[in-house]
Amino acid sequence: MITYHYWCIAPKEPLLQERYPGQAAYYSLVKPYLAGASSSYGVQRDSVKQTVRTYIINFPLYRIYLMAFEKAFFVLPNRLLWEVKDKAAYLPELSSLDKEVWSQRYAYCYESVLPLHTPDSIRLQKIVADLNQSLGLNTREEYRQLKVWVLQKTGALTPAKPQKVYNSLEGQQELKELRNASLTSLTSYYNFKPGHIPVLDETGYTGRIDLQLKVKDMEDLATVNAALKPYQLQLSVQERQVKFIVFTETR
Repeated sequence: MITYHYWCIAPKEPLLQERYPGQAAYYSLVKPYLAGASSSYGVQRDSVKQTVRTYIINFPLYRIYLMAFEKAFFVLPNRLLWEVKDKAAYLPELSSLDKEVWSQRYAYCYESVLPLHTPDSIRLQKIVADLNQSLGLNTREEYRQLKVWVLQKTGALTPAKPQKVYNSLEGQQELKELRNASLTSLTSYYNFKPGHIPVLDETGYTGRIDLQLKVKDMEDLATVNAALKPYQLQLSVQERQVKFIVFTETR
């Protein structure tokens, strides 16, 4: 892998614009933020040159990794583990900096040009390897054994009544409701909280359900279980292997 710092704004144009005699047709590079360029990404296949080009311009570093792990559009925040000095350098929402200022300081670009028939799995693995090598990281997918909350059935569940979908779990009111909702609505309430203990659904139930939970504090497991009991559901603390994306700084 090589790293160069040459100006480029048009995403369809190579980031590596200056070439030298004898340079290989294939390369990969990591660059800092490109001023004047909007965030963009894509894959270009050229049957004439027999190459496939991957470009990712002006994205937070963790988003580039998520693209490489094929989780660009959906990942549970509590499935990301951070072994880094400053999370705000990776997550703009944690920084007090203006969005544009943050991007100028912490956003990155990536590009690779590889043989046309390179399998997508290899192309994506290379993104991870290149970023790790260039930026002093060991970002990887890893299973870890840890305590989690497990949602299980204690009896037969009652299907939801036909009605409009409704979810008030996020509200401050004591009575929290799910109407015609999946159980994912309940587990996601917790799993979308960064750093929250993972919550796994082991009910095997794929239908819809209605819940009325009289609970002030959704983190109070005993109170939540008391509210879930009439619906033949319970949450318990157990150990499981859970897959995470782990960000570890190595220098």
